[in-house]
Amino acid sequence: LAFEPVERNIMSRRPRPPEEPLLSGFFIWRVLMVSMLMMGCTLFLFLWELDHGTSIESARTIAVSTVVMAEIFYLMNSRYIFASVMNREGLTGNYYVLISIVICIALQFAYTEIPLLQAIFQSTSLSILEWLKVLCAGLLIFFIAELEKMALRAGIAPARILHMR
Repeated sequence: LAFEPVERNIMSRRPRPPEEPLLSGFFIWRVLMVSMLMMGCTLFLFLWELDHGTSIESARTIAVSTVVMAEIFYLMNSRYIFASVMNREGLTGNYYVLISIVICIALQFAYTEIPLLQAIFQSTSLSILEWLKVLCAGLLIFFIAELEKMALRAGIAPARILHMR
């Protein structure tokens, strides 16, 4: 994200007061919200899989994959603080982000599919259905974060209520 161009309306925003901490109430809210979503999705899938007879190794592999997928989707979402990334520029506009996503996905597939890494990490291969569950968890986090930004732009998000904007 260090290579990210600035958001379109950045000069129309009021500057941050110098005495305000870098990690403002708004960013604390965003970190907590996304962290709770990631934790909730991961724990839900882990427990769901165990409850439905999946081995502990497979359930752990799904949990790790869910965290990685959630981070990938949140990376895309984080490209803009307030604006939606649901456009061509938002989704594909940063070459470095795309390269890092490809690398993360390749490493995640290596973690789940290469026997040597499976032996080291006690991971397992995932079925198409299991990958779809992981993908859906990542998409859920992406869309909830986008909805939060939409609510913030409309003036009804918790960040607005807590005077964080």
